[in-house]
Amino acid sequence: MRVIVIILAMLVAVGCGGGASKAEKNKAAEFYRALDAGNISEAKSLLYDVEGDELYRCAEMLIEEYIAVGDVQNAISVYERNTPDHCSTYKMQYHYNHNGYENRVTKLLYDALIEADDFETAWKYHHLEYDDPNYAGNGGCYFGYVSDVLIHLCQQGRTLEAQQFLDKHSLWFLKNVDNGEWGEDYPSYYYSNMVRELQSIINQRY
Repeated sequence: MRVIVIILAMLVAVGCGGGASKAEKNKAAEFYRALDAGNISEAKSLLYDVEGDELYRCAEMLIEEYIAVGDVQNAISVYERNTPDHCSTYKMQYHYNHNGYENRVTKLLYDALIEADDFETAWKYHHLEYDDPNYAGNGGCYFGYVSDVLIHLCQQGRTLEAQQFLDKHSLWFLKNVDNGEWGEDYPSYYYSNMVRELQSIINQRY
């Protein structure tokens, strides 16, 4: 399936490409050939020469490839360094830039980081309802993040680690909601409510 997708992308790059110049199409085609051959490092080097909308198509495919081989750090590098012109995880709910590239890729990175046990970094790629990650209104987002980590750990039988993670990270609600400036506007996210619901995730898996 991956080969078919790459071949189709090559055809688009060479044959269509909208307003892209011949040189730009050739650069993209070189990238696709390298990726199809399994030369990920070469593909990453070639990505620096790809421009326009094609850059984001190529970058997404390269990120998927890095994640497939378990190299999450290089996947993050492609997103942050090769395509730095992206909005925050808050603003992407209002913008659909580059045909949804940001939304799809941040979800890919988030899931891969959870799978790799890099939980702290994963939170940075979780969508936000409000700009400040520690704003009380983001309680639902943080609840979803903690839930994902707990489920991941419990599915592997790591319930002790899950409990430790909950004990530590549930303090976010105590600090930012119960004792936060705007916490009273979000009573459903109060510490006691969130801990009760999150604890049930662990209890159901004992």
